[in-house]
Amino acid sequence: MTTLSFSPSWSLFGCLFFLAALPLEAQDVFPGVPDAPAQPAPEAVDDASGDSADNIAPSATTTSNPKIPLEYLELLLDPLPQDELQLEVDGWQDLLKEKMLEIADHEISTQIAKDSGQISEDDQASSQKMIDLQEEKSEISERFRKVIEAFSAKGGGSGSIQSVLSSDPRI
Repeated sequence: MTTLSFSPSWSLFGCLFFLAALPLEAQDVFPGVPDAPAQPAPEAVDDASGDSADNIAPSATTTSNPKIPLEYLELLLDPLPQDELQLEVDGWQDLLKEKMLEIADHEISTQIAKDSGQISEDDQASSQKMIDLQEEKSEISERFRKVIEAFSAKGGGSGSIQSVLSSDPRI
């Protein structure tokens, strides 16, 4: 009977060959949805000031893609505890506020341009821009409502937010 023996260098070579065949990156979990930007590495402790990474304020994680499909958003919100959902509510509220300010700025600049005769009353480009902004705001509003629902389901005190949502038709 013949036995095969391998030297340690061949065993090492075999391990390296196996590892080289493994993928270096994780597979795309949500196909068609752009990846969130990489999170910056936490800063090291600064011995002189005593500051540490613990002083970095936490922020919303689901707002990096305002066009995230609703079913993906719901899946991402489900495991979050109430305090983290509060961060998500604040983050989506900020996105909605920014979009509403962008709409207001566009309306003001369009009116000024119309008043000065720079564009006509039925300017197609300006009208299309307003339609696009309104659609973006509607998408953000829909996701904001989902975040509030998740927050409320976990006992979040969103009574004031819910009353604003139900009373303000712009949201």
